[in-house]
Order: sequence, then structure tokens, then C-alpha cells
Amino acid sequence: MSVEISSTFSFSLCPLSDCSKDGQVKMTESSLPVYNFDGIKKRYGRKRTIPLLPSSADALYLSPGGAWYFIEFKNGKIDEVDVTKKIYDSLVILSDWHEGCIADIDFSRNNIIFILVYNPTKYRSSQESSSRNMLYQHLEQQSDTRKVLFNLDRYVGYIFKNVVTCTPSELEEILV
Repeated sequence: MSVEISSTFSFSLCPLSDCSKDGQVKMTESSLPVYNFDGIKKRYGRKRTIPLLPSSADALYLSPGGAWYFIEFKNGKIDEVDVTKKIYDSLVILSDWHEGCIADIDFSRNNIIFILVYNPTKYRSSQESSSRNMLYQHLEQQSDTRKVLFNLDRYVGYIFKNVVTCTPSELEEILV
């Protein structure tokens, strides 16, 4: 974990479960320590005296191996425009914080992974079927890749090192 980041954002350190709340419902019970990026966004807005707060991912996790993860929890409808705004605004906040927590977009392309955690009981594709899901799962296992939902794969290599969409039960295995 970066010493600069840990001291800069120490005010927002909390368990991942706190960042996963949708009202009073937690999407995960994980105690993994993360930075509450909504809290960072609020402090950034006050610092820059921005009348309308930017959007942001819910959490920032820095793995012991050096990877950075933006994590966004969606318990209901997924709006691609809203998620895109959160992606861009989160990167602006990181690059503009003090002297810049990230030097440039190349840092993001090489080090940051975006994870969108969705509620599988509330997300249904109009084309979804159990046979198709079994085929996707088989292909994912064979290719050692995951299907990226919500058209977010367009950000791989462009803004992020990787993008992952997953359910709450899949999240911890991805972060370990």
C-alpha cells in the first residue's frame, strides 16, 4: 500500500461493507479495509469549493500486491451514463488531489482495475437464459476470462488495466 495514499486518505479508511450500503442494505459483509471514495469526493468538493459534487466510485482498494481497485456497488438499475461519469470523475479527483495521487492516465491504464458489483436478483438481461448462462460460465472457465457486463469492457486498456463485473458473492475472490 502506498504510504502517500494511506496518509493522505486515512480519514476515509473503513471496512468494505460500509461502502457497499444502499440505504440500510449492505451488499457485502466484508471487513476488507478500503478507502471510502464517497468521503474523499466530499472532502475534495469542499477543498475545491465545487457547488455541485462530482460523482465517484464507492471505494478505493489498494491491494498488498500493488493493484488499485475502484469498486462501485449497484443494488438496482445500472445506468451506463451514470457509471461512466463515476469513472471519469473518480480519476479526476485522484489526479487533482494535492500534487496528484496518480501521475497520468498511463498509471491508471497499468495499475487500476474497475469493479462493478451488481445485485444478480435485480439485474436481468432481456436475452438471459439458464442455458446461455451455463455456456458463458463454461467459456469463462476455459478461457480464464470473465464476461464484462454493461458495456464496460470498452474501458479496458483505454482508462483501466481491467474491468470486472461481478456479484457480491464473487467480489472477495477477485480482490484476493
